[in-house]
Order: sequence, then structure tokens, then C-alpha cells
Amino acid sequence: MLCRATYRSFYYKDASVLRFSPKQEVCSKFIKHAFRTPEILDQIHAGSGSTVGTYTINRAISTRIGLPLLPEQIRIAAILDQADALRAKRRESLAQLDNLTQSIFIEMFGDPVTNSMGWGGKKIKGNIKKHCK
Repeated sequence: MLCRATYRSFYYKDASVLRFSPKQEVCSKFIKHAFRTPEILDQIHAGSGSTVGTYTINRAISTRIGLPLLPEQIRIAAILDQADALRAKRRESLAQLDNLTQSIFIEMFGDPVTNSMGWGGKKIKGNIKKHCK
């Protein structure tokens, strides 16, 4: 959870690698999370006159990131790292629940594609009573 606050630079990779040299000590994990915020993403993707936005050196220089004191950066980065870990676990849990639901359905009714249970088929028309007026 500790940020390496002694670093004098950090890297951000998109299509290219940019090297930043901050004027004060920063937590690189805090900066990573800052670059994911809508405010910074808007600065990155701001109109550049082309179809595909380009994050130029001039735009990088003009990008503004609010920097709290280093201990607060470290605390915020740790909280956001924990939130990322929880979101990843939740995605995995939902994927497993989806697999479980499919498995239960197939166990109860068989594979609908191969009709492994040998269910007979009937047309819906003529076999459903009309309940709506």
C-alpha cells in the first residue's frame, strides 16, 4: 500500500510514454488514480482539431492535478486501490453467479440447443390462453 514517495518522476502510458518530473514529492499511485478522473480525462481528450485526440507535450504541461500533502495522497491512493480490488472481486463474483445460473438451468431443463432432456415441442400459437383484454 505504500507509495514510493522518493521517486522524482513517474510514468503514464497511453499510446506513448510520457515522463513527468514533479516539483514536489508525489505518490505515483495517487497520480495514477488522478489520471482516471473525469476532470483529467477531459483535459487529456480535449479537442485537438483532429478526429482522434492527441495528448501533446503542451497539453501535458497545462494539465492541472490538485495535489494534497504527501501523507494525504498516500491515504487516498490506498483507499482507491482497495476500491479497485473490491470492484475486481465483485466482477469475478458476478461472473461466477452467471455461470452458476446457467449450470442450474441446464441441470434442471437440459441444454436448450441440443434438447438433451428430449422435451417435446409445441407451437405457442393456439396453446396460450389470452389473459389480457
